[in-house]
Amino acid sequence: MSGKPNISEIKKTIERIKNINLKIYSKSLTEKENYFFDNHPDIMNNYPSLVSQICSGADLDKLDYMIKGLEMINSGEKSREDMDKVIGEKLAEVYLKKHDTLNDNNDNNDNNDN
Repeated sequence: MSGKPNISEIKKTIERIKNINLKIYSKSLTEKENYFFDNHPDIMNNYPSLVSQICSGADLDKLDYMIKGLEMINSGEKSREDMDKVIGEKLAEVYLKKHDTLNDNNDNNDNNDN
């Protein structure tokens, strides 16, 4: 094994999970995970976090972004180091900006108490 993720396989698996999730949409997350264990152990054993993320209804934008990054690395368009930096900056922008906004709101609320 080369150590590089097989992007095509991951994308196909994501689509399989999405299609299966549509069929069991009304079940709870635990019931969905159990369904995958019982009926699709190959997926659940190899990709449990993908199953949980997709079945929970989580935002898949970050997942799509990461896959696009892996495709860029595999195609040679970007180096792994470059992509690590880009992804790190993007995540910092999202999470640190959100954290700063929360702190700013708390600071404003504290100032309003005076």
